[in-house]
Amino acid sequence: AKSIFSRGGQMRVVFQTPSTMIALYLLLSWTLLLNSLDRTQLEAHELYGAPIIILLSTGLLVYGWRGRVEPKSIPWLLGCLAALSGLLAWGFGDTLPGDVDDVFAGPLTRGQLAWIMLPAVLLTVPALGLEVWSRGRKWWHLRQGGGRGSPARQMRHSRAALAGMGAHLIHLGLLILIIGHIFATTLVDRGNISHRLSLSEDNPVVEGDLVLVFTDIELLSIGDEEFDSRFDVGVGYVGAVVEVYEVADPGGAGSGGADNAVILGDHIATLQPGVLRFENGFARSEVATMSRASGDFILIFDLSQASELGQAMVMGDLDEVERIRVTAYDLPGSHLVWLGWSLMLLGMMLNWQSWWPAPAFAVTKQYSTSGDGEGRTGSDEEE
Repeated sequence: AKSIFSRGGQMRVVFQTPSTMIALYLLLSWTLLLNSLDRTQLEAHELYGAPIIILLSTGLLVYGWRGRVEPKSIPWLLGCLAALSGLLAWGFGDTLPGDVDDVFAGPLTRGQLAWIMLPAVLLTVPALGLEVWSRGRKWWHLRQGGGRGSPARQMRHSRAALAGMGAHLIHLGLLILIIGHIFATTLVDRGNISHRLSLSEDNPVVEGDLVLVFTDIELLSIGDEEFDSRFDVGVGYVGAVVEVYEVADPGGAGSGGADNAVILGDHIATLQPGVLRFENGFARSEVATMSRASGDFILIFDLSQASELGQAMVMGDLDEVERIRVTAYDLPGSHLVWLGWSLMLLGMMLNWQSWWPAPAFAVTKQYSTSGDGEGRTGSDEEE
């Protein structure tokens, strides 16, 4: 048997890691889904899925280190990485954004669980990034005609390089998606009561680095031009108009709030969380999202508030609504989820190009079609 201190032994394990870990994660999701008929178990999914994410990241990290790090040093480096993760989780669990003090199981908090996963994932990103870069350079070299052998041989090598770049790009996108997942999901407790805000009309409320001011109620019905342009279903809509401001420096210029306790800074956006009503009386919450460089900020009505506004819309009592309850989520790093998905889709497209009969990025050659020396460009295909 090959030793884990040899490259052959390490690669033998690494090549089985992605498919095995993803299969285990899907099995975990399916098992928890069957056991979540009475209530959701989001915390269990995060907790039990963390070891799978760590093993997946570690396997990809070892693969990215091949040819760059001495095989005998890799097990010791992984041991140091595990020690670093434990140290960060123990001493710096409360330094990350989000609900870092929320307890998962026993003494383990969300911040500690995030630090257990983050070092391995963060170190794997540059390692796989180098793999994508090297495969891309190899493919470009072949595409420029720098390969050896017949055109058919160059075609095979070009397709192999393109497929390799696409496969590594998929794994790189998956890692970036996992980082976004850790910040936007693992570190955010969707059921924490601290995310539920009560907004009185014209009374500013500070939420993180933002100030929210509920100013008005908007009512739309089917047949209205704005309603028909915004919704394809439903018969009525009622929404709250919430102005979003920065928290101003007390020593700088700004507008005082209704209670003169909060100084409003620059206006950022207008959010309109609302309730869409259907003919059968069912009410559905409509999410209001504000995108920032750090991530998305979301406002949504909870189920009870959505039902109350739906009843008020039916009874015509919206003029009496002076206070609303909303659920606010600040999701740092949520853009990384979409970036990761985009890279994965791009990698899949490159793989598709690699096996398609006439790939768009294939190596081409010039060949003559007439005796006068004029030629045209065509793709080389194997017989």
